[in-house]
Amino acid sequence: MRKRVKFFLMTTMLVTTVAFAQGQNKIGYIDLEALIYQMPDMQHVRQQLKAFTQTKQQAGQKLLEAYQTKQQKYSEEAPTQTQNINKQRGEELQALQQKIQLEARKAEQEVQKKQAELMNPLLSKVQKAIDSVANKAGYDIVLKSEAIIYFKSQADDLAPKVMKLLGIKPKK
Repeated sequence: MRKRVKFFLMTTMLVTTVAFAQGQNKIGYIDLEALIYQMPDMQHVRQQLKAFTQTKQQAGQKLLEAYQTKQQKYSEEAPTQTQNINKQRGEELQALQQKIQLEARKAEQEVQKKQAELMNPLLSKVQKAIDSVANKAGYDIVLKSEAIIYFKSQADDLAPKVMKLLGIKPKK
């Protein structure tokens, strides 16, 4: 958390230093998360990501159920089995447990990759709209609103113009 705060402070100071060094620059800001959240395309992205995630979770659940079934069977049969067989079964359960963990990490990575794949077109579309609005209005710098510690007025909030350009009706 400290690193994050330190990064934001350093970024803000750097931008401010650059702005003053170059003279009077026009600086705007935008709340990217709120903007993206309100995009109609975002609903489709959420639905696709949810379906993809559920598929991965179901596959993981099947592995987990297979593990639990074997574990229960082996536990019930352990008193009647030889020490050698019980040792082999323990190793088998341990290998299956490791496979479950590996598959869970793999599924998480695949979900992150799918999320990036689905979000990149939206982010590109938003970036083009921000660039267009900033260029037309003569802004030299546009910051994420999360990086702003203080602002005098909302006059430099580019979100309404970008939303209009993207055809987004603001949600309250």
